Amino acid sequence: MEETNKSIVIFWGSQSGTGQGFASRLERELLARFGVESMAADLSDYDAATISLIPSSKFAIFIMATFGDGDPSDNAAGFMEHLQRVKDNVATLKNLRYCVLGLGDSNYQHFNRVAVSTAAAFERLGAAAFLPLSKADAANGTTEEDFMEWKEALLGKLQSMLGLEEQAPVYVPQLKVVEDKSIDSIDLFQGTPVYPHSVSQRHFSPIEELPVASWQELFCQQQEESDGNVRHCIHIDLDISDMPQLRYKTGDYLAVWPSNNAAEVRLLLAVLGLEFNGRHKVPVLVKKLDAATNVPVPSPTTMEALFTNYLEIGSSVSRDVILMLLPYAPSTAAREFLQELAKNKHSYTEFMSHNHITLARLLKHAAQQGGTPDADGQAPWSSLPISLVIESLPPLHPRLYSISSSSTISPRHPSLTALVVRTPLARNSSVSVPGLTSNYLYEQCMHSSSCGGRTKLHAAIRKSAFVPPVFSTPLIMIAAGTGLAPFRAFVMERARIIGMGKPVGMTLLFFGCRSPKDYIYRQELEAAIGALPQGQVVPVYSRHNDGAGEKTLQGDNYVQHAIRRHPHLAELIIDRGARVFVCGRAVMGREVCAALREIVQAYKPANLESEAACNEWWDGWRRGGGYTEDVWG
Repeated sequence: MEETNKSIVIFWGSQSGTGQGFASRLERELLARFGVESMAADLSDYDAATISLIPSSKFAIFIMATFGDGDPSDNAAGFMEHLQRVKDNVATLKNLRYCVLGLGDSNYQHFNRVAVSTAAAFERLGAAAFLPLSKADAANGTTEEDFMEWKEALLGKLQSMLGLEEQAPVYVPQLKVVEDKSIDSIDLFQGTPVYPHSVSQRHFSPIEELPVASWQELFCQQQEESDGNVRHCIHIDLDISDMPQLRYKTGDYLAVWPSNNAAEVRLLLAVLGLEFNGRHKVPVLVKKLDAATNVPVPSPTTMEALFTNYLEIGSSVSRDVILMLLPYAPSTAAREFLQELAKNKHSYTEFMSHNHITLARLLKHAAQQGGTPDADGQAPWSSLPISLVIESLPPLHPRLYSISSSSTISPRHPSLTALVVRTPLARNSSVSVPGLTSNYLYEQCMHSSSCGGRTKLHAAIRKSAFVPPVFSTPLIMIAAGTGLAPFRAFVMERARIIGMGKPVGMTLLFFGCRSPKDYIYRQELEAAIGALPQGQVVPVYSRHNDGAGEKTLQGDNYVQHAIRRHPHLAELIIDRGARVFVCGRAVMGREVCAALREIVQAYKPANLESEAACNEWWDGWRRGGGYTEDVWG
């Protein structure tokens, strides 16, 4: 900080890239609006002990994501371990002036635990908070607006403490993009993925090209007439026979690197004028202009490769990014349109809820406000700095899928299960937003079938703590939708073991889906569980056919309701030591957890008659691994 004249450091702990993106945006805005030099810092790049050396003349901001069951992100794990090791000593961080923003989801039991723990440790060690702890909540999709509200409060506080004067935002580039036709194509990054800065590689295998051995559509259904979309669910078998360095265990994840939609890539290249004279294929070097800045993409590369394989061009555009676009608007009408979105929260929310807006679509829509035509290859936004585009788009991250095969049965053919997602807009169900990776997987499989070729996916194995118990342990599995994927592996593995004459404990699976048509893997699952001495599947359908072809919601027929209808589970858990595994949406996990607690409290064996005793048992049971969940927001 001293060497680069930075008065503020913005540390980030991020798993999916959201926290990293927020830190970069805050860094840019401090410079653009107030001329304040700051630095966004990956927590894993620094020795945590040196935070105590930050003087009171400077400020430290922490943006901390909570991942999984209350865990820190991979890049923040070492920092959190350090805070736990430091003994109580009010002098340890006496000079640190800090604030903390947590990124979490209130559907999870340990909402924003990492941010709460960080703030508590700082207080314990004598640091001074200049802004109260703030918590962003993804449960209602408000993370972006929570960040914006916190950011304005933060900037106001810093403005007051430092006597800052706000200026009209001026874009100050942190990167430089240089075309260099002398670079040989063999030296370019043109599709091979890299691990983003926010992803610690200690839990991942190397990234490889994994051949798709086969694939099948588990179901293909028309959705409600209101949006007209078709729901697909696919099963993909991969082949790692020629890759002895790759090994997975039952319950592990497959991290898949997608490519952006080709039409979206072409639109962005066109609106920026990069297709003119083939500029999108010209080699470029991306260099940092600030010693404290990390280059977020591999270099050298091409603009086509950047927009296809390394940047998330399909994500929505934030209001502060829109603000930075204003000076480059191609017309007065375009500028006024963008300014209304940037300055008016209501206008922004209303527009985004009715339109699928990516950066390319926003730029095109804004240009059309002024009727700006393309002429002679000069696109309406050709003056927009490419460095600003790169800095505004988040790096492309891998998506994790639970491996749905058993490492015992198919050690060289891991499989994954994916629901091809298209999410209707909140106020315009005729328009839907496609899930990047699920649609990429579906398109790859369809292309493979039509061309008779063998598709390859860039992927890596990620270790998981979602590991099945020993076979003799009673097992209760609870899933909804594609949350069934890891349990397919659990069940098939137990069936193989019983076939070998070895003992297997009670095996019970609760599976929730819309209707019997959505019951994926039904035949093989029921055959496998039927072979177990104490095996049972309890399917739970949230919709039913009323005989006239209409699907009707059943408000009391989700997996949590089925749990309450099976109070004997309490005896299995308390007296027989059954392990409980839950996989699916976070909101489902929360409801299932509440239902299990209810039946445990109602069971009340002699040693758990008091509420205090029951609470103590429950907390110990969860900490001791009796309950394991793999859920997502």
